Amino acid sequence: MHQGIKTVVTFVQRCTDMRVHSCLYNIYTSKGNTLIENAKNKFQNFKDKPFRPSQAEAIQAIRDSKKKVVAVCAPTGTGKSLIGMVTGSTHDKFAYLCSSKQLQHQLCEDFPEALLMMGRGNFPCNVDEGNRTADMCIHTSTTPCRLRPVCHYKLHKDAVLNHDMQILNYWYLLNEGNYVGRFSDYPVVICDEADTLESLLTSFVELRLSMSHLKNLDIQPPKYKTTTACKGLESWQDWASTEAYLKITNRVKQLEGHVSSINPNASMSVQEACLVRELTQFKRLQAKLETFSNHVDESWIFQETAGKRANGWKFQPTWLTPELSNEFFFRHGERFVLMSATLLPKPILAQTLGLSSNEVEVIELPSTVPVDNRPVLLDPVADMSYRSFSIEMPSMLAEIKRLIKNHCGVKGVIHTVSYR
Repeated sequence: MHQGIKTVVTFVQRCTDMRVHSCLYNIYTSKGNTLIENAKNKFQNFKDKPFRPSQAEAIQAIRDSKKKVVAVCAPTGTGKSLIGMVTGSTHDKFAYLCSSKQLQHQLCEDFPEALLMMGRGNFPCNVDEGNRTADMCIHTSTTPCRLRPVCHYKLHKDAVLNHDMQILNYWYLLNEGNYVGRFSDYPVVICDEADTLESLLTSFVELRLSMSHLKNLDIQPPKYKTTTACKGLESWQDWASTEAYLKITNRVKQLEGHVSSINPNASMSVQEACLVRELTQFKRLQAKLETFSNHVDESWIFQETAGKRANGWKFQPTWLTPELSNEFFFRHGERFVLMSATLLPKPILAQTLGLSSNEVEVIELPSTVPVDNRPVLLDPVADMSYRSFSIEMPSMLAEIKRLIKNHCGVKGVIHTVSYR
C-alpha cells in the first residue's frame, strides 16, 4: 500500500474508534435505552438478548441525526441487520431493502415478524398454477379474471402493504414505487449493501435496446453518437420522440390487440404466452424511453454492446443527478439509512448518489473482531471472468473444497460475483 494511503487509512480508523467508543457510547447511555430495547424485543430471536458492542449506540445515533440520509459503515460481524431492523421498528412503518432474494429469505428467517415481498414471477397464477406465474396475468376491467379476488400475488401484496415491517428487494421498490405507486411514503427506508445503490439506480434509469428489438422494429440510431457533438443532444431527443417512440408504441398497440383476445380464465398456449411476455417487455421499454426523454442531457453516453449476455445499444447517465436520484428513489421515504461494510467517503458517496454532502451523515463502526484474527490472505487460484469462467471453475472448486476441509466445523462465508 502507498505510504500516503496507509497513513490516511490509519488516521480514519483511529478517528472511527474514538467516535464509536466515546461519542456514540455517551449518546446512548445519557438518553436511556428503553425505546431501543423495546424495539429489539419485538423480534423473538433477539428478545432479552444483549446488543453486540456499538449496535445500540449506532441505533441511537441514527435516530438523533437530523439528516435525510445516514450512512452506517460497519464491518462484517457488526450486526448490521439488527441495527437496521431495530432502527426501522422504532418507526410506525419501514421498508428494509436487500439486493437479492436470497438475502431477503435469510433476513426473514432471522426476523420472522417482518413480511417479505417479491415480484409477480415468484407467485403462481391461480388459473394455471402448474404452468405460469402471476407476471403472466392479463386481467383487465374489460377481460376480468374470475379468480382475481383470491389471487395469490394480490392477497400477499395487500398483506405486506398493511404490515409495518416490510422486507423488499431494491428492484421491487423501484418498479412498484415508480410505476404503481403503492410501495412509497415510508418514514424510514433501510438500505442494506448500500455500496451497490449507485449501480442499481443507474441500471434502473438506463435505456437498453437489444439487437433483436432493433432488427424487428427497424430502429435506426440517433444521427450523432455523443450528446457533446454539435446538435448531438438535440438529435438524441428527436430520435427518442420520433424514431424510437413511434415504432415501440406501435408495437405495444399491436401486442395489446393480440393479448386482449386471450381468455384470462383458461390455460395459455405457448404462442399466447410468448405474446404476453413480449407485451410486458415492450411496455417496460416504453417506460424506459419516457424516462430517457425526460432526463437525457449532455452527461449521458451511448454504448454499442456485443456478446452473448448483452448485444445491442445502451444509453446511460454518466452519474446520477439530484433530479434522477430524488424522482426514482429518495422521494419514497422521509429518511434513509445506508448500510455497508464498504462505503465511499462522505463527499464522494453523496455525489455519486446525486445528494449534497449537507444531506448526509456518516457513522463509522469499528470491527468487533481483533485485528490478529482477521488477516487478508491473497490466493490467486483462478480467473473468474466471463470468458474463462468454464475453464477455470474446476480449479476454483478444488480450492474451495480444500479450504472447507481444512476448516471443518468453522462458520464461514463465500462471496461470489454471480449466481452461476
